[in-house]
Amino acid sequence: MDFFLPQDDGDDKAALFIKRAFNGSLVARWKHQMRTRARAVVPVASCNGLILFKPCMYSRAKVEFYIGNLITGELITMKHRYVRGYFCGFFYHPSRQEYKLLHCHRTDSTGNPFECEYTILTLGSTRWRTLRSLPCGVRQGSPPVILDDTLYWMTEDLYFNCPYTTCENSITTFSIHSEEFHTMSHPSIESEPIQCHRRLTLLAMDGRLTCWYFSGQVVHAWVSEVPGNWTSIYNLDFNGNFGSYISPRDGPGDNYNVRPVRIQDEKLTLVWPRTGVFRYDLLKNTVEKIELEGIFKLHYREGDLLLVTCYTKSLISLSNFYPGLSEIVVR
Repeated sequence: MDFFLPQDDGDDKAALFIKRAFNGSLVARWKHQMRTRARAVVPVASCNGLILFKPCMYSRAKVEFYIGNLITGELITMKHRYVRGYFCGFFYHPSRQEYKLLHCHRTDSTGNPFECEYTILTLGSTRWRTLRSLPCGVRQGSPPVILDDTLYWMTEDLYFNCPYTTCENSITTFSIHSEEFHTMSHPSIESEPIQCHRRLTLLAMDGRLTCWYFSGQVVHAWVSEVPGNWTSIYNLDFNGNFGSYISPRDGPGDNYNVRPVRIQDEKLTLVWPRTGVFRYDLLKNTVEKIELEGIFKLHYREGDLLLVTCYTKSLISLSNFYPGLSEIVVR
C-alpha cells in the first residue's frame, strides 16, 4: 500500500507524501479496519484531501470501499451493492458544496456486453442515483482530468475489443452541473486505432486539457483550447533522456505504460513501472529521478498499486457527512 501523492501546496520539500511517513498508530488502525474483510486495498482517487480506497480484485470484500483523510486520521468503511464495476470519478460540486462519487458497471441489458450504467453517490447520502447507460465505459485505472467543472476520460480502449470506441468518440466528458455525458475526438495521429488509443493519456496543464501520445520511443503532446480542436505543443525524444535509468539489458524500452501524474512549472511528474518515479523538464529535456523515502525499489509491475493523483492536504472531517459512524451501507 505504498503510494506517493504530489502535493499541490507548492512546497518542494513536501513534494512527496508516502504512507511510510504517516503516523504509525494511524497506519495500524487503518490496516485493521480495512483488513477485517479485505486482504489488500488499492487507493484509486483523491479529492480535496479525501482519499478513496477499494479492495484489490482478488479480495473477498469486493462490496466494500473506504474513504479516509490522512490529516484527521478518519476512515469510513462503505458497503454497496456493486460486486463488479469500478469508480471513475471522485469530485467536488462547487455550487452545491457536495462531494460525489461516480461509478460505472456493466449491464448488458441490450445484448451489448460493453454497455455500462453510470451511478452517482453524494457523500452524506446512503443511496446511489442512476444517471444513464452508455454503449461502453471509460478507461479504468486513471482518475479523470477535471477542468471547468467537467470530467474528461479516455473512452474504453479498442485494445479490449470494444467496437463502440472510435477515434471520433475516444474521449468521454461529463458535466458536473448538468450531469450529461458527451464525447470528443483525440488529436489526429497516423497510427492504427487499436495501437493509438491505448497509448494516449489526458492531463491538465495551466488550466487546459492536454493529450499525450507515448509512441514507444518518443512522446507527442497537444493542447485543446476548444473541445475537439488540438494544437501540437511538444515532440520529445523521450526515452533517450532516460538512458542512465534504464538497464542496458532492458534495451530502449517501450514507454506505452508510462503514467504521467501532473505538470507544474513546465515539469512533468511521471511513473515508469519497474523503472522509477521521475520529474521531466519539458523545456530542457532533462530528467530527475525522485527517490521515495523508505522505498529502495518499486516492487510493482504496472503500477496498479500506486496512487498517481494530485493531493491537497485538508482538515475536511468525514463526520460532516456521516456523524458518529465508521461503517455505512449504501443502497
